[in-house]
Amino acid sequence: MFASDVNVQGEWGLLRALRLNAAQVMRYLETYIASSRSHGFSDDALSEWRRMYRRAEASYQELAALTSSNARARGGPRIELLEERVSAEYYAFMRVVLGSLRQMWAQFDAVLIIAGLSVLLLLAVALAAIYACSHQLTLEAIVALMWKNGHALAKKSEAGLRALLGATTVLVLNRISFYSTVCREEQLPGCTPTFYGSPSASISSVSLAVANIFLVWLVPFVMLRFLRRSHSDRAMVARLWVGVGMRLSMGMSAAYWFFDSIDGRSSSSASFATAASPGAQAATASSGAGGTAADWSELRIVLARMAIGVALGGGFAAWYSSPFCLDVDISKPTSKAVAGGARLSTNAPTTLGPANSHQTAVVLGYGNAYGAAYLIFTTVVFCVLYLVQQPMGGIMLSLLFIKLLICAETFDALRDALAANYSTSLLPAQMVTVAMLAYLDYFTTGHQFTLVSVQWSTAFVGVKEMQIVICGAIVALNTLGSFVLAAVCVPLAVLWNESLGSQLLRMAPENYVTRLAGAAMLFTSYHAVVATSSAIFAAWFRRHLMVWKIFAPRFMFAVPVFMASVVVVLALAVGFAAVRVLRLGLNVGNIRGIRTTNPNHIP
Repeated sequence: MFASDVNVQGEWGLLRALRLNAAQVMRYLETYIASSRSHGFSDDALSEWRRMYRRAEASYQELAALTSSNARARGGPRIELLEERVSAEYYAFMRVVLGSLRQMWAQFDAVLIIAGLSVLLLLAVALAAIYACSHQLTLEAIVALMWKNGHALAKKSEAGLRALLGATTVLVLNRISFYSTVCREEQLPGCTPTFYGSPSASISSVSLAVANIFLVWLVPFVMLRFLRRSHSDRAMVARLWVGVGMRLSMGMSAAYWFFDSIDGRSSSSASFATAASPGAQAATASSGAGGTAADWSELRIVLARMAIGVALGGGFAAWYSSPFCLDVDISKPTSKAVAGGARLSTNAPTTLGPANSHQTAVVLGYGNAYGAAYLIFTTVVFCVLYLVQQPMGGIMLSLLFIKLLICAETFDALRDALAANYSTSLLPAQMVTVAMLAYLDYFTTGHQFTLVSVQWSTAFVGVKEMQIVICGAIVALNTLGSFVLAAVCVPLAVLWNESLGSQLLRMAPENYVTRLAGAAMLFTSYHAVVATSSAIFAAWFRRHLMVWKIFAPRFMFAVPVFMASVVVVLALAVGFAAVRVLRLGLNVGNIRGIRTTNPNHIP
């Protein structure tokens, strides 16, 4: 590349390039040594580098003197031999420096790297194999047989319309989510950060905190609207927790961040006034003596602790004691009642009692009993995550929660529309969609795959002083909030719109749990593939100039995301919550078909 003699005044092009490169390396070393006392270079290494560089420079001066004194010798064999020797000396100098710096600054164990990559690859293959084993063809055949025998829903066109509407809504919400941005250094000035409400601010603005309060009404309203389709919103747990308790917990969380933004703006104004006018320092001190800042701080701590207390002490306790959103309505029979005590639609309330009875008991929420029960659990987890997100993060996390629920409804509608061809499973596409939504909202909640973007200030939500375990857990929940929420919502792909009297669940309950495990395996497999590819690129580009800026941080964050997703989806979502809902549902699911004529006697 540099061997041409053009435009170098007769000097060998490669020699000129090597000499310039060596001079740059030596200048860098001398500047680094002068600016850093703890440079780590030994005296022997420094002496060897300087000796080799001076020797190469001396040889070059000898070559230059020879060529200038005898113009006719230029291009002769002696000059060419000397040029090659000088080039070799510059090249040897740079190779020695490079080898020394690699030993001191970047040591990579190739054996351990290959072993780690092999473990990740085997893990991804194992997860895929587990999913393949959980993909029960018998269940698929049972569902297809049920549809052929006429046990399916009457309107496919309605299901297709629901799926189209749901997909469109998710796309619109994704576009809204793009409003929240946090810019990297290399993106400036072409990128305008909006996460904090101001490009130059590092704290949330009051306007964003006020907008966050709006979500206190919106999210429970959306949850109740989804429950209303199956009449599950009439149940006591839905009315008390979603209608009251969830709003109370979210309201206190939003109030916490509202007061935090006011305190942050007051502190910034005071700091600016103090810097602008030395005389303002006394006024700032006197205003602080009144205890206003301390009072706001104490109030914020109380609000945060009450919010988490309502979520765990109220919401979780209500779900654990009575998770099913069921209610019984006593009414006179109508012409729409179906003899035999059941309606055709799985989302309609189930009628208990024949059409000719004096009064009819109707179980509300029967058609989506499993999905509604699990949704109550996800709202509790959401309230905890909502507390540790800054105002813009809380808004984006709320949109993610709504999108995940819409995805469950959309893919359920697609299964209804495509039930005749049920052999083509939609579960892989649904899990990939959920995982990709989690990654999208990881960025919209103000995070990036860099240590600088970690929101360390959230460590003190509800905490007076530093406590390593508690503060670390809060920062982890703030950073991984979108992935935790997505992992918790994975069982909705199987449980949503599942009737309490599901014949499929009664025929093969153990295989139904296997379907839940299969969904979990698909979700974790996606993150395993991402973590493995990040590790491969980090290993391949380990000598790259931007390895510690791009490739290594990407791998450093991919592994915790994968580990958190595995723990949450397997231990918390499937292993605890979903299995509990299924176990309780199988115990109480035999109420279908019970008839009664006495409104005061409801079995």
